[in-house]
Amino acid sequence: FLWTLADSMMNRSFVVGPAIPDWESLDFAALTARQFLDGKLLQESTGGHKGGNPLSLVVWQVQHCVAHRGGMKAGTIVTTGQLCGNHWVRPKGIVRGELPSVGRSIAFELAA
Repeated sequence: FLWTLADSMMNRSFVVGPAIPDWESLDFAALTARQFLDGKLLQESTGGHKGGNPLSLVVWQVQHCVAHRGGMKAGTIVTTGQLCGNHWVRPKGIVRGELPSVGRSIAFELAA
């Protein structure tokens, strides 16, 4: 239950892709994100992270875990939230997310 609550009860899946080379040079305020459902553009946003620079959220989370949980294990995946708004989709369809400025496109199929 606590994992669901922490995720605002929104995400059904979390997709992890390969490491992004030279990620330190990314300008997160200028990062564009796109969401598609079955090839139809649902939303495009630039600099859409509500926390500003998402790296500040990573720093906060690591500091919190060090102070209250004894640290974090190597290889822990940290998510900082979304770059586009929420879109409710039916149980079937092909969902694709794109980060054009980093050359990434990730797609997965939702099943009933």
